Amino acid sequence: MSSSLPPGIKQTLQLWPLVLFLLAGAGAVAEARYRLAALEGRVERSESQQEARYDSTNKALHTMNDELRTGLGKVQLSMARICIKLDVECD
Repeated sequence: MSSSLPPGIKQTLQLWPLVLFLLAGAGAVAEARYRLAALEGRVERSESQQEARYDSTNKALHTMNDELRTGLGKVQLSMARICIKLDVECD
């Protein structure tokens, strides 16, 4: 009976394990790509959240630094006025 089959079908029947492995491999690659894309999405979201947190912290630090510099400038100006009134030399 197998001798009455056309050569193309006969080769296909002989190579069915290879075809099955190729299909399983393609499925595994597709699953890996899907999982990798999901992982990349989670990493990107995490990075953007960390950057947003860093930006807000950085802004707060800059604001505090500006306030401290302004306050320090006011203190130095007050000290200079006191020194002028007392007629002493200040460093």
